[in-house]
Amino acid sequence: MAGGWSTTKVAILGVTVFALSLTIGVLAGYFGRRVPETANSSPDGVVLTGVTAKIISDADPRISKLLLNEISAANIKQNLKDYASHPHLAGTPADLQQAEQLKQTWLEQGLDRVDILGYDVLLSYPKDGDPNIISLVKAGTTVFESQREEKVLRPEDIHPEDKIVPPFNAYSPAGDVESNRLIYANYGREEDFHWLSVNKSVNFTDAIVLARYGKIFRSNKVKLAAELGAKAVILYSDPHDYTSPTDNSSYPNSWWLPSTGVQRGTVKRVDGDPTTYLYPSLDSAYREDASPYLPKIPAHPISYGDAQQLLQRLGGEEVPESWRGSIPGVTYRFGGEFPESDLKVKVHITTHNVRRKTYNVIGYIDGAVEPDRYVVVGNHRDGWVYGSVDPSSATAVMIEASRALTSVMKSSNWRPRRTIVFCSWGAEEHGLVGSTEFTEHFSKILGQKAVAYLNADIALEGTDFMRFKASPMFYPAVMAAAKKIPNPNPAEVAAGRTTAFDTWLYHIPSDDPTKPRVFAVGSGSDYSSFLNVLGIPCLEPRYTWNYDKWKISSYPMYHSVYETFFLMDNITDPGFKYSKAVTQVWAELVRDMSDAMILPLDAKSLSDYISVESKQIFSKYGDLMRANNLTSDMEYFNEAVAQLQKDVDDFVASTSQINKDNPYAVREVNDKLMNLHRNFLDPQGLPGRPIYKNILSSPSQFNSYAGAVFPGITDSLHRIEINTDPDKWKKVQKNMSIATYLIGSAASSLRKSTHFTRTE
Repeated sequence: MAGGWSTTKVAILGVTVFALSLTIGVLAGYFGRRVPETANSSPDGVVLTGVTAKIISDADPRISKLLLNEISAANIKQNLKDYASHPHLAGTPADLQQAEQLKQTWLEQGLDRVDILGYDVLLSYPKDGDPNIISLVKAGTTVFESQREEKVLRPEDIHPEDKIVPPFNAYSPAGDVESNRLIYANYGREEDFHWLSVNKSVNFTDAIVLARYGKIFRSNKVKLAAELGAKAVILYSDPHDYTSPTDNSSYPNSWWLPSTGVQRGTVKRVDGDPTTYLYPSLDSAYREDASPYLPKIPAHPISYGDAQQLLQRLGGEEVPESWRGSIPGVTYRFGGEFPESDLKVKVHITTHNVRRKTYNVIGYIDGAVEPDRYVVVGNHRDGWVYGSVDPSSATAVMIEASRALTSVMKSSNWRPRRTIVFCSWGAEEHGLVGSTEFTEHFSKILGQKAVAYLNADIALEGTDFMRFKASPMFYPAVMAAAKKIPNPNPAEVAAGRTTAFDTWLYHIPSDDPTKPRVFAVGSGSDYSSFLNVLGIPCLEPRYTWNYDKWKISSYPMYHSVYETFFLMDNITDPGFKYSKAVTQVWAELVRDMSDAMILPLDAKSLSDYISVESKQIFSKYGDLMRANNLTSDMEYFNEAVAQLQKDVDDFVASTSQINKDNPYAVREVNDKLMNLHRNFLDPQGLPGRPIYKNILSSPSQFNSYAGAVFPGITDSLHRIEINTDPDKWKKVQKNMSIATYLIGSAASSLRKSTHFTRTE
């Protein structure tokens, strides 16, 4: 075309404009859906463009308030009624029935998936129609028998279809033993038996031991008596430890244990199924003889009403004041051979062990950003009878917490960053069976991917203040959560203590007056295998009683038939406002752990804890250690602790400077926090207890309930002055060496990833 654009030029221009427009559109769409390049770069200049907002967004602060407001006391009450109105002993039909009920509830709430995992395990029960009995026999005639079952004090508690297991100690060997010597051994601790042996020349061979519950785990009492040659152990709950010195009332009129109440409980010596020790009880499992892990002599619990009949017949000297209980009409004596001629005490045990199925229920809320990182939360479902306190008060809490979380998800379009795994354990009362089998079954994936375990065994055992057991890395998180919880006690609010944190601090302050005391996690509940075997940080909240006011061993109705829905609804927590507070703090901690960009685990709290606890060990034993040529071992240990503190300080400083727009940097920090506690795992396990790998925090060898710091060291130092083992100091030295090495391992794990061998 003369004097104008040729057809070819027009075509080329059109194509060019179209291509340019398309390119601009694509780029606009791409960057419109992506976070733009940001100036928030780390010191090393790392900036990632094209990262979706969800990945580099921190937790939405509005979710916490929505969650706390969602929790309902009425729902908790109904949950408790659903799960504590009938007996639900592990291995019975109620075990599976409640597992299926919970699965359906979680699916209706909106959990993404729910599984029921059955394990075929060794459980223990008394023989139907032939209950365990303690009797006194004089010249062949029975003059006293212990109660075969607990007296019904409130008929409304019992339903015709309820099958109530009579009092027994699970895994006690069966048999009939008798003796004309009954010895009162106070709480049955090592120091009690030693005192009797040294100061009163008591010979326990072929005697039967009578000991009160409290202070240490019942299995340790039976083990110690057996090692001294006793024939059997009779346990009872003394009113000194389970009733009020000023209030003579008892259930159903008050919180206090009646004279007919009996504490059931296991006396098995290891966690989990003893036929597959250290391995899961799968169908393919090789099963071994369980006898090495079971008690050697019979044991049976009785009421303090029945114990009165035994104690009144004891001879010998009066015991020291600190050994005296509070049974009316009893002068507490050491016992020995009965003063009455031809009088014997007889123990008749029919308890037998049998393989039964128990069931774990596992539910998932999938994480939106890091689905391969798990916040595991759990509560055991089985109870000895009705279990309204242990465990169903916490079962009710967990069900309401899961409902509240899924409700907020639906109403706000929120989903946690990490996966939440809800766990309802079976057969905890028989010795942490369900949770132990689960952690053995899935040890590899949990060891790699679980960031924390949050336990709820008992939600409420009193109403005076909230208390926590927690790994030190949780300290700041639990305190922050408690500060968000409105105080359910109007009197405390009137006194100016408006939050659960305020009352907690008021009742049990730590050495730092601005922080409340946090108790150590030991064993005795389902956190054991997570912390002590896998090295996963753990915590557990509950409301409890005033320790200064009530010097009791546990909540009074512990493991008795009187632990009913009526107890919780009418006596312990009418209105369930304290149960609501526990639910709120537990749910808030679950939310925080699962949704914060940087895990709310504090390395500084852990290093400070190690420093303080190691100084206490050396303050107590340092002179003895130096006198036995362990000075250099102490120096190496202290150098490792100092290095850990330095590396923690450097890590904390560098963490504050990371580029949060860089998901790789965030993941690296979180991995270091998640794995810090795992650095204290020794694959060899603790001496004589290979199941426990955590050399920083595991149960004491002498009280399985209690947590011990550096248990390999402290157990080897325990009563070392009277220990006759010629290698005792070599054992201390070995455990010191292992701890020193693993402290150094923890320190190196926090260093810059490209320079973990740094020595300066």
